[in-house]
Amino acid sequence: MGRAHFYMLPGQRFEDRVKIDWPSPFQEDSAGIYILGAASINGILCLNQKYTRRLVLWNPTTGEFKVIPYGICEDIPPNRQPCYNLHGFGYDHVTNDYKVIQFVDSFLGGEDEDEQNEEWVEEDPSSDEKFWMIYSLRSNSWRKLDLNLPNCCYGFTQNRLVGVYTNGVCHWWAIAYGPENIEDEDEDEDEEEYLLSFNFSNELMFTTPSPSYLGVRPKVAVDRCLVLLNESIALISIDLKMTTIQISILGELGVRESWTKLFTVTSLPCIGYPIGVGNLSNTVLFRKKDDKLVWIDLHTKMMEEIDVKLKNDVYFAYVGKYKKSFLPIGGMNN
Repeated sequence: MGRAHFYMLPGQRFEDRVKIDWPSPFQEDSAGIYILGAASINGILCLNQKYTRRLVLWNPTTGEFKVIPYGICEDIPPNRQPCYNLHGFGYDHVTNDYKVIQFVDSFLGGEDEDEQNEEWVEEDPSSDEKFWMIYSLRSNSWRKLDLNLPNCCYGFTQNRLVGVYTNGVCHWWAIAYGPENIEDEDEDEDEEEYLLSFNFSNELMFTTPSPSYLGVRPKVAVDRCLVLLNESIALISIDLKMTTIQISILGELGVRESWTKLFTVTSLPCIGYPIGVGNLSNTVLFRKKDDKLVWIDLHTKMMEEIDVKLKNDVYFAYVGKYKKSFLPIGGMNN
């Protein structure tokens, strides 16, 4: 498994990038690291290494870091294996607290699968143990959240583990399946795409339906991605088959009619998936199928290739925003 690398980019030129060393918990093994929210909060980044379940808050400016204990839930029924998915890092301005939210699912497993608890297995899928947990830096502990959400909510985009964060709220793009369609991927009738948003202060989660003009998402060759454009939530829809990119801006959370089509461009050969927004928020960076990087200017709709090609072992690449800060994280280094 390859190593992950972290660079600071002070301007728009990739030639000016500066490589930064990871904090000590990742010095020996940096494979598979990603940054929750793709942005810093008061100069602090939240790093996650999924396969080791290592979670770290880090201020690259000061070098301070804080290892977060991974949340473990004891409410998972016997003979079910838990699946933990970190989703967002945010700041609660009311209590002056940093928080991390994760989704917990479970699946049948274990050595005695033939002797599963039949009463639990035969329950309606909507009653399966799926819930959210939240970590508080002030208490240095996790707790279960009481949230009522549609059944089987999944993020499905290339950057689903990243999401976007702004003004105390974290957002992800998601799809919900009706219980009767969980096993049948060919059924579209009860699918719904939406923006999933979580407020770190009141700890409420709410949804915004996808733009009506997008229609039903095809099963293949279409991806969605969230970015921030001038502090507004923007949805990028990429149709790889039609080589089309469409960008929509959300005017008001929870209001489907407030989506506005901002940008559409067609006939883009070899287009891949977006990995971030430029410093001036008027350009979007894409990774092409040949692993080269290109800028697309939202004003001119022109595409410019960057003299950078990702290595073959680089599976994911993301561009986020970082603002220097000398504020302490609030906890002792572990």
